[in-house]
Amino acid sequence: MMKCNLSHKAEQDVLNIAKYFKKQNGNLVKEFYGELNETRKTLARFPDIGSFASSNFKVSHKRLEQTRFWLMSKFSNYIIFYQKREKDLVILRVVHVKQDIQVLFK
Repeated sequence: MMKCNLSHKAEQDVLNIAKYFKKQNGNLVKEFYGELNETRKTLARFPDIGSFASSNFKVSHKRLEQTRFWLMSKFSNYIIFYQKREKDLVILRVVHVKQDIQVLFK
């Protein structure tokens, strides 16, 4: 099984999402972190499970050429963008589906 790491931007995304959920309903924070951990395990076991971002989003950015995405199960409004590397997998961003993907990957 590959190791699944968060990039600095993904860590910031997760913290911002947790802050938002804490304001809405504190219980959501724990659920979100649990779902994120399960998703990371799934991606580590099956790194090719996600679709290529370049074929699903109208974004022309070199970084997206080898980037895949996966929707979180219980929090399906959140997309995880990730890349598989030789020995690990790195989550680049964790974003809400309504966010502007063009802006995020500039």
